[in-house]
This record gives sequence, C-alpha cells and structure tokens, in this order.
Amino acid sequence: MSTNTTDISVLGRNYTVTCPPEQREHLQQIAAELHLRFDQLKQRTGTTSMEHLAVMVALNLLHEQDQSQLEHAQRQMQMQKRLKALEASIEQRLGERITNPKKPVEPSQ
Repeated sequence: MSTNTTDISVLGRNYTVTCPPEQREHLQQIAAELHLRFDQLKQRTGTTSMEHLAVMVALNLLHEQDQSQLEHAQRQMQMQKRLKALEASIEQRLGERITNPKKPVEPSQ
C-alpha cells in the first residue's frame, strides 16, 4: 500500500497530511472550512494563540456534532412513531377487511 500525502494550509501554517488520492479534494475543502473557522474565531476573540484557537475551534466543532447527533436521534424517534402509527393503521384496515370482506374500505383522512 502506497502512502499518499497532500499539503494543506491553515492560518498560514502548512501541514502535510496522509490522504488517499480520491479524498484529496474533500480534505482540501475541509481544510478551507477549518481555516475559515480559525480565522473567524481569531477575529472575534482577538487572540493569536494557536493553542487557544485550536481548543476553542475543537470545542465548537464537538458542540455542533453533539447537537447534530441529538437532532438526528430526535428525527429518528419521530420517524419510528410515524411508522408505528402507519403500521397500526394498516393492521386496523386489514383487520376490517378480514372481518367485513364485502364492505369497501374507505380512505382515511
């Protein structure tokens, strides 16, 4: 397996990163986003400490990830509730068809 590297730049510092060729473009996009976040935080806080900026950006990213996971879990729960309600409705309609095969099933609203 060959080792592939690409160079990225964040806040004027260059880094060489191991990266498969098919992921280089995506890595460059992520590096650009990271640079933007560092730069925005640097402008807001006025700090020039790379260590302080790195900790703050990391905390912000983890907070966003946590929020995203929470929202995803909530959407999944809502979808499961909807699926259960749909399943119950289908079972009810099928039960009505079985007990009253000649009665036409009316669409629900």
